[in-house]
Amino acid sequence: MRQNRTLQAEEQYENMIKEIEDVFALYMVEMKEENENFLRKVKKQAIQEERHENEKQNVVPGTQHDEMIDEGQQDLQVNAYTKLSAKTAYQATKELEQDMSDDVLEDAPLMKKVLFLQKKGLN
Repeated sequence: MRQNRTLQAEEQYENMIKEIEDVFALYMVEMKEENENFLRKVKKQAIQEERHENEKQNVVPGTQHDEMIDEGQQDLQVNAYTKLSAKTAYQATKELEQDMSDDVLEDAPLMKKVLFLQKKGLN
């Protein structure tokens, strides 16, 4: 019974660690998206102010339309990069978990090794 309690406590601890890592990864992705949105808003504000100054001076710039198109493409690239970085972070976390579980197997008692291998589908 003591051994089972210890194993259950270890499993709960590992689950909590995984959940915390997932929450942190999600939080970092959300923060990055918020920062990128903020930067886009600042750029738009700067473009609007520049446009307003140009209208005061009766000068019509020809590159602002191109800048807006480039900004749209940049948004797509940022979203793709964010998804790629989140996927990479998730894969790195999985690899780290695998490495940690392999290390645990070396030092773990026989019962824990058996349970771990059973979870992996081995007999």
